[in-house]
Amino acid sequence: MSRFTCWFFSIIAIGVVNIGSSQNVIPSQESGFYEKGFELSFQIPRGATLYFSTNAEDPSKRNQKYVDQTIEIGSLSLLPPRIDTIPTTPLTGPWQLDYFRWCPPKKNQNKVWIVRYALFLEDSILEENALTYFIGEEWRSKHNFPIISLVTDNEHLYNQETGLFVPGINYSVDDWDENFFGTGNYNMKGEQWQRPGTIEIFAQTFNSQYNSLIDYRIHGAVVGVFPQKSIRVYTDKSKNGKPLPTSIFNTSDSIELTRFILRNSGSDFVSTHFRDAFLHSVASKLNLDYQMSFPTVVYINGNYWGVLNLRERIDSYYIESHHGVTKENYDMVEGTGADVLQGSNEDFIALLTFIYENDMTIDSNYTKIIEQIDLSNYIDYNIFQTFFCNMDWPGNNVKFWKTKNGKWRWIFFDGDLMMSRYEYNKHGGANHNAIDHATTTENNQWYNSSGSTFLLRNLMANETFQYEFKARYEELASSILSSEVLITEIERFRSNYESEMQLHIQRWSYPKTIESWEGEVDSLKNFVIERPLHYKNHLEGIKNN
Repeated sequence: MSRFTCWFFSIIAIGVVNIGSSQNVIPSQESGFYEKGFELSFQIPRGATLYFSTNAEDPSKRNQKYVDQTIEIGSLSLLPPRIDTIPTTPLTGPWQLDYFRWCPPKKNQNKVWIVRYALFLEDSILEENALTYFIGEEWRSKHNFPIISLVTDNEHLYNQETGLFVPGINYSVDDWDENFFGTGNYNMKGEQWQRPGTIEIFAQTFNSQYNSLIDYRIHGAVVGVFPQKSIRVYTDKSKNGKPLPTSIFNTSDSIELTRFILRNSGSDFVSTHFRDAFLHSVASKLNLDYQMSFPTVVYINGNYWGVLNLRERIDSYYIESHHGVTKENYDMVEGTGADVLQGSNEDFIALLTFIYENDMTIDSNYTKIIEQIDLSNYIDYNIFQTFFCNMDWPGNNVKFWKTKNGKWRWIFFDGDLMMSRYEYNKHGGANHNAIDHATTTENNQWYNSSGSTFLLRNLMANETFQYEFKARYEELASSILSSEVLITEIERFRSNYESEMQLHIQRWSYPKTIESWEGEVDSLKNFVIERPLHYKNHLEGIKNN
């Protein structure tokens, strides 16, 4: 049973204008879980008017006016409309669609009741909110994961011009030639594709533990086209927003998330749905910066939406919450060093220039470089990436940072293409020489340019670095990266996700069956069983100078 059992979430996406510090509207029953239906009523301030909807529509004066009537929560006639039958990808197109084309649910999914309301004083909105009700005894045992209920006007998701979940007016069949994943509304960026909302978290006692205004948008550079979308949540873009404390999941945690992601597992959406989360669990045991992960079950407008992993986002808030460094006091760079995310890249460019102009086989030159790098972090980072064969790196997904007078540290993120998942691994499975991949001067795999391999390649020329790299590998190979330890961790994830994946597959058809999912999980186990011997051979192939 997951440690998150009996923790439930409600993310309520609403058009908040201004919510006061005091509660103007008092519902007879708060959001939560009830064995039987009930009659919902409201207490409202004298002189104010309440309008409400039960179909997820934005509450306004065009909705029903509340005049001391009751709302029959549990009545089938008041269930929100089905949205799970609306396609969220193109249905026709090139061969890529065979990989992730939207499929209708294999069976009708459970739904929940939602009530949205807005309190008006003349033309001003005093308060706006939404309530989510899970009715029936089965809810206390139905899910092992936290439950997230996202409620927003269907127009925000499915309108052809402005909807976040559909190809819409920004889809063109001609774009497949230049973009492997095509284009659509779900690939659009910027604040105009952002929506307001509220998040509410319920503890095992079903009492609200956390409530905050949020904004959200689609997350993902290319995989927004996948039928189940990833959602990026901001708690800092609303006046009354406040960070989400991870201590509500794990009392030993002290991190507060100002921004986080409800992630569809990226390219692993069609596979295990936990590959990246598993890898970050392993990374947490090394000297690495990594993203925490909490598995959740999502309902959108009362419709079951499947498993999404709640993840940290790598940004200035991440550095501050984990390292206590404000954005004015650190530099963050990505890629080969040319792209600055925060501060300056001048120190890193100077470091690269020194390497280019000097021989790294000379220890005095090497010493000057490692004085600027957190060597333990850098070695762990490269061992981790190469051990698990990251095919989407180092030409992509590279971020590193340092305090103004500190040393550079590398951050691990986005492991969806690791552990031999896709055809980019042309040399086959656990036998792939990832060290060669990370140090080559040729663009022989994916798009790791010579610039992306420059630093590791030159440090590998130094005997001291080679010795420390190999020694650390031997240490990890007999402990954290041993087959026994990794299989135990994979089995923990399998056990945790298995019951939830039954419903998830019924909803999305990815993977096609639970047996297919089991096979994908077994492929992870096979990788970690086979990998150590091959990796050692590749390690021994590093030339000594």
